[in-house]
Amino acid sequence: MKQGLYVHIPFCKQICHYCDFNKVLLEGQPVDAYIRALSTEGKWRVENGRYHADTFYVGGGTPTALNSEQLQQLFLGLKKVGVYWDEMSEVTVEVNPDGVTDEQLRVLKEAGVNRLSIGVQTFDAELLQQIGRTHGAEDVERLIHRVRDQGFNNVSIDLMYALPAQTDEQWKATVEKAISLDPDHISAYGLKIEPKTQFHNWKKAGKLTPVDEDEEADMYEWLIQRLADAGFLQYEISNFSKPNKESLHNLLYWENEPYLALGAGSHGYMDGSRYSNIGRSLTI
Repeated sequence: MKQGLYVHIPFCKQICHYCDFNKVLLEGQPVDAYIRALSTEGKWRVENGRYHADTFYVGGGTPTALNSEQLQQLFLGLKKVGVYWDEMSEVTVEVNPDGVTDEQLRVLKEAGVNRLSIGVQTFDAELLQQIGRTHGAEDVERLIHRVRDQGFNNVSIDLMYALPAQTDEQWKATVEKAISLDPDHISAYGLKIEPKTQFHNWKKAGKLTPVDEDEEADMYEWLIQRLADAGFLQYEISNFSKPNKESLHNLLYWENEPYLALGAGSHGYMDGSRYSNIGRSLTI
């Protein structure tokens, strides 16, 4: 039986207009104390003092909002309390296309990270601005070249479709650009306007009109065929990969395998029951 580990980093330098995940603006936050609290929670949750992660996923928020020293302490702190992984484990970290330094990438590599998930969403400059992203399309291309140079050979790109005012032509151009960068994996999600997001507020005020459902369905159906033609296998509703590059951590969720979850807003599944850290006040 496989088992996973999820660690949530809730800090962001910028809040995207569509995001309803557990997150806070980075400035002024007790980041170092939060990292120590993750180790404390890990020690508290691990039975018999050891927990081996076959898959390990660090999500957010924005994990790379942490500086290189904080990233290093995150991984070292977990190992110190008995949460560990090895060279056979799939270890994924979400990264933003802008602001990631070579030193951060080096720290991730040395910690055993072997898979990166890059939050792209769209390659259209106007749409990037409208959804509250801070990177440009050129940042994505530069980052992919840099991570390949650093030896990362499993790279995923996240895309979004049915964005407000997004045209069919814009969506197709984004997918074509993504394919041209030769990632190992593409995740594509249709926009859902969730409560407590800026998009939700704008929709209530009549300042945002969602894409028609039929148009969204057309975007999705075209995506499936185009990625199949490009050699990507659809193995989940929103996930497509080159052969043998599926996200093992995602599959672990789908196959109802256990996973330990650490951090504010995370959800775990251990011993046949689920638990949530939403509302939990960790001692920091």
